[in-house]
Amino acid sequence: MSKQKNKKFKKAKVKVISNSIEAITSDVNQTLEVTATATVKTPDKYIDSAAEYAHVRKDVRIILFTILLLAILIVGFYFVSTKTTVFTTFGDWIYKIFNIQTL
Repeated sequence: MSKQKNKKFKKAKVKVISNSIEAITSDVNQTLEVTATATVKTPDKYIDSAAEYAHVRKDVRIILFTILLLAILIVGFYFVSTKTTVFTTFGDWIYKIFNIQTL
C-alpha cells in the first residue's frame, strides 16, 4: 500500500524529443498569431457596437427635441395668458359645453 501511495507524489520524468519541441514552438507561434489578430480586431468591435446603437442615439435626440418643444410651448402659453384672456374664456366655454360643476 505504501508503494502505491508514494507513486502519486513522484514527479513524472520528462523526455525531451525534438518533435515535441517543434510542436510546442508551433503552438506558441499559433497563439501569438491569434493574439495579434485579436488585438487588431478589437477596434472593429467598438466600431460595430457604435453602429449597433445608432438607433439609441436617434431616439435620445428625438426625446430631447420633444422636451425642448414642450418647454417652449409652456413658456409661450404663460406669456399669452398674462397678456390676454384667451385661455380663461376657452376654459369657461369648456365648463359650459361639458356641464362641469365644481363644489
